[in-house]
Parts: sequence; structure tokens; C-alpha cells
Amino acid sequence: MKMTPAEVVTSELGVRGLARSLGLEPSTILRWKEGKGTIPSKYHAKLLELGKGRFSAWELVKGR
Repeated sequence: MKMTPAEVVTSELGVRGLARSLGLEPSTILRWKEGKGTIPSKYHAKLLELGKGRFSAWELVKGR
């Protein structure tokens, strides 16, 4: 089953920790995960830094 970009990121980093690291509310991350929004590109560099190689830039756009 294909994972969305938000599912990839949250499976690796968790919702609360990710929200805290990005200075966002957990509800924002959950909206991304539920497919009600995409991960804005302004967060991609920070996500790749936080992920430390656990997912790629491609996976931030296309999923797994």
C-alpha cells in the first residue's frame, strides 16, 4: 500500500514531535496526514534535516 508523503514523515518522526520541531500545532500535521493538505515546500529542508536520511526528498513529494 502506497504511503502519502505525510504518512512517511509522521511514521518516521511522529506527529507531536514533528509539530513541536516545526513550531506547528499537531492538528496541522494531522491534516497533512489525513490528506486535507500537502506538506508545504517551505518545510522540506527542515524535514530532511530532522529525518537524518530516514526518507528522501522524493518521498516528501511522492510518498513511498
